[in-house]
Amino acid sequence: MVRTAVIGAGILGIKVAGYLAYRGHEVRIYDNNMAALNNVNQRISEDARIFKEDGIMTNCKFLGETYCFSKLEDAVRGALFIFECIPDELTMKQETFKCKS
Repeated sequence: MVRTAVIGAGILGIKVAGYLAYRGHEVRIYDNNMAALNNVNQRISEDARIFKEDGIMTNCKFLGETYCFSKLEDAVRGALFIFECIPDELTMKQETFKCKS
């Protein structure tokens, strides 16, 4: 198991987080949108259901855990891999990664 972080709980971020959790990794998901974070588990479960129906997922359960964070620093703390899944919009990326002193 590897601790990973996924920055962004949009469509891509959820897919990446679900795949990593399915493979047994600890996944820490960050988003500044609380509504998106509140729906993470539901969206990952729905993706898993679809993948099982389509025969893509063979294992019936996820081997890893997912955790949601509203603070970027908490999500990336101790992560060996960080996956940035924010849309390619400069202002969004700047806002997400701005230094807070």
